[in-house]
Amino acid sequence: HKHTQMSLVNSGKIYSEKKHDAHGEGQTFISYGSKGQLVTGGGNGMVYLFADSDSEGVASELLSVDGSVVSLDCKENSVVATNGENIYFKSIGDDSDAVLLRAESDGGIDIVVLNSESNICAFSLQNEIKLIPTENSRFVRSVGKHSKLIHNMCFNPTSRYLASTSFGELKLWDLHSDPPTLVETRTLDASFSDILNPEVDGIGGMEFDPKGDLLAVPVKNTIQLFDTTLNKKFTLKDMGHSAVVSECRFDAKGTLLASVDVTGKIIIWEVLFGEGTWSAVSTFTHPHRKFISSLAWCPTRDELGFADVFGSFCVWP
Repeated sequence: HKHTQMSLVNSGKIYSEKKHDAHGEGQTFISYGSKGQLVTGGGNGMVYLFADSDSEGVASELLSVDGSVVSLDCKENSVVATNGENIYFKSIGDDSDAVLLRAESDGGIDIVVLNSESNICAFSLQNEIKLIPTENSRFVRSVGKHSKLIHNMCFNPTSRYLASTSFGELKLWDLHSDPPTLVETRTLDASFSDILNPEVDGIGGMEFDPKGDLLAVPVKNTIQLFDTTLNKKFTLKDMGHSAVVSECRFDAKGTLLASVDVTGKIIIWEVLFGEGTWSAVSTFTHPHRKFISSLAWCPTRDELGFADVFGSFCVWP
């Protein structure tokens, strides 16, 4: 496929716009509600809601957990978060307390993700994937397992498929079958530490495009695009990332793809899937060249939020 590259808007610059300090030391997560509200969670155990990225103070405290927030997701107007032992669900704008969806006394919950309708939460329990309805948490379904600890997961927009990765193993599950079935497995050409280290290996943050046709997966310093049978369509390479890509995220229109590597470098790509071409439209780096632990596009405006391991978040542009 052709590869075209445009001049970069702010190539190589250190991003120095206003930084929000919200959660103290530790991994911080960022996401957006359907109306552009900004949701963050982190090491102080709090999940905060900001009306927008210009808010000077915290609009409200959505929920709190014992210890630290280790995973968080927001879809539509609903938020799910976990501290590794308990999974909490909260609707934005609902004054009632957060709902405890799941409790694991032995811990082991690493990832929580919501589907697009926010009525199903998928969570990883070490190497096993389970589904839990957000309106009736008694009916838990098992999806399947990897042989090792699960790295990351994501739903496709129709909620039919769930993708999961574990130490270079990519699996796609069909959730419309009962029980859920494994569609395909692919082995990614990637290497990992014996004990997963996000600041070296990345977080494996993958995502389907808004149409649900393509799955973007970080592999070393590239991004590989797969269809819904896990056939590889093409690879975004020679990208300008010299380090391991940690996470990639599509904007709401599916025309821009943001990628971040473990050195804190973010690249915004314009991808024309029908033509198999891509071009970099902007690149910038974390103010301290530190690990970015979360990346999210705003659904209502052209804004990319990113959070770091110091409890802070910024937005671009």
